[in-house]
Amino acid sequence: CRGLFISPNDQEQSLYAQCLIDTLQKNRFDVLVPISDQCVFACAQNRDTILSLTNVVIPPLETVLLAADKKKTYHYALDHNIPIPKTYFPPDIDAVRVMAEKNIYPCLVKIPRGRASKGIYSAANKQELLQIFESAELFGQWPVIQEMIIEGDMFGASAVASEGRMLG
Repeated sequence: CRGLFISPNDQEQSLYAQCLIDTLQKNRFDVLVPISDQCVFACAQNRDTILSLTNVVIPPLETVLLAADKKKTYHYALDHNIPIPKTYFPPDIDAVRVMAEKNIYPCLVKIPRGRASKGIYSAANKQELLQIFESAELFGQWPVIQEMIIEGDMFGASAVASEGRMLG
């Protein structure tokens, strides 16, 4: 890492992307490591330009769009026999009411394009499930219902770097 660069909010995609490209053109960096979902999206949209300016591992835009949408990702996994928790795609509230009568608890309700745990809710019973669909903030997106995996090991990865050196 070297220096501090102030950019527009990454939610302002075109301004953010142009600032990123301008910064890369003016400052030769060995590598770019996109951190936020929006930065990854901006890099994927401008992949060829950014790759001409620095090293970055960024998938094609089509892959980023697939990964950013839980509903599409789950369908992709099912279509390719990739194991995922049992997932339901109710088309409307009537289907949710029918599903609520079944033994699907505990479960998670997830909007397709959520960030930072926004749009993910847990339901332990029928009443909680229906309440989520009737009153939770769904950000204008119709969610999926997914079995909650309670048992098993949790895995994660973290890294710390200082002045270009990995510390751990």
